[in-house]
Amino acid sequence: MKTKLIALFMLCFIIAMSASGVAVTTKDDPPTVSGSLETSVSSEYLANVGMVIDNKSIATSELKLRFRSGWYLGIWGGFPLQKKSPVSPEEGARLEIDDPMLAGVDSIIGSLQKIKTALNPPKPVAVPFDGEVDLYVGYKLQLTDWSIDTALLFYNFNDVGKYNDDQLVVQSGVTYEGFKHTKPWVQADYYIGTGHLAPKDSFYLYAGIDQVVKLYRRNDGSEQTLNLGVSTAWSDGELLGVSPGFDYVRAKANIELVLWKNASLIPSLLFQHNLTDGKFAKENELVGGLAFDLKF
Repeated sequence: MKTKLIALFMLCFIIAMSASGVAVTTKDDPPTVSGSLETSVSSEYLANVGMVIDNKSIATSELKLRFRSGWYLGIWGGFPLQKKSPVSPEEGARLEIDDPMLAGVDSIIGSLQKIKTALNPPKPVAVPFDGEVDLYVGYKLQLTDWSIDTALLFYNFNDVGKYNDDQLVVQSGVTYEGFKHTKPWVQADYYIGTGHLAPKDSFYLYAGIDQVVKLYRRNDGSEQTLNLGVSTAWSDGELLGVSPGFDYVRAKANIELVLWKNASLIPSLLFQHNLTDGKFAKENELVGGLAFDLKF
């Protein structure tokens, strides 16, 4: 299965590279290939589907390449900053610091975890997490006031206990870009049934609005911005075994602090209110993060 998936992504990569080389470069054209590298630390791993995969701090890194033709591809990796202690499943997955240097990172986000505890008492970790590597390839069609984005994603979990299962997802979204700083969007994710965590084909529908507030313009032309967003998700219930319906509502905010023209420091905060039975997340989740983004 994995061999076929790797071959599929290699084929998509070759198609993307070929398509990007067809266009003729002119003085005013954007570069044939551009990209970004983002490394971040978060107070917990909260997935798009609303599920808490790890309720302790994690580190992530993502490399994304974009081609002038509209194709893009990337790789995302995440791993826990703390390792699991060998305890029984009934006790939950207690965690301990694995490295003295990581203790400093964990103390920085400790205050956020205290706020989470104040919102509602902690629950056992639903899915012990030991790392993940994701691959994706997609195509973005840019129209006058709209953009249509379609992608194929492969989620490769190293170890998520009894839920250990890789996933293959087809994703498609539409964004209206006719407003200057406001972007309403909708997105559909189709999970192809591959086993334990996704025993049947299932889908998620998302809708939201993103808002950009310009704070400051630097001499080099770059801008410090405040980025806000609200969203909700609807599920058919098959992926996580919950009742069909709306899963959560979210509010997020981050500030892009430009350090120099192509590099930014991005502190962020995300609040999620769950509308399901709380099987894989508490009623309220608060996630803080800090990312470093480098564009090239």
